Amino acid sequence: MRFIRCLIATALLASCARAPEPEPAQGNDIGAPQRASGGAAEQSVPAVAGDQASPRAAAEVVRTYFRRIAEGQDADHLWFEGSAGAAELTGLLSGLTELRAEVGAPGAMEGTAGSSFIEVPASIEARRPDRARFSRDARFTLRRVNNVPGATAEQLRWRIHSVALGEDRTLP
Repeated sequence: MRFIRCLIATALLASCARAPEPEPAQGNDIGAPQRASGGAAEQSVPAVAGDQASPRAAAEVVRTYFRRIAEGQDADHLWFEGSAGAAELTGLLSGLTELRAEVGAPGAMEGTAGSSFIEVPASIEARRPDRARFSRDARFTLRRVNNVPGATAEQLRWRIHSVALGEDRTLP
């Protein structure tokens, strides 16, 4: 009987130690929708139904970033101040038309002293001012404050920490 209790306890502990499966990305394709007016309520990091700490919530921040850029709205509030790659990406996207972005499934979450990090891949397609079409891959690293005492709801949401851009590919 003791053996069976130990076996059940071991099985329960083993199931708790498994890393959660990444959630499938939803609504990945972001085209250039019609312009929308930006309001104060739109300046916060997007809230998603369910767990704000989830990989899905991180991917939604990247989707919101591209959606706001495609709509001609400011998206700086989605970045941590002084984030690596923010200026480079803003420069790349300025002056483009027909912006489309496909946001991929987030990777595994990693944690360090008080923060969690996650990578979210994206593929960008657009038309330059000279009308040439191109695509470029990007890897966004997002960061959020873990549930530390005194953290605000806004600090507990994902923000873009950095972005690594791949090489331009000219499209037909």
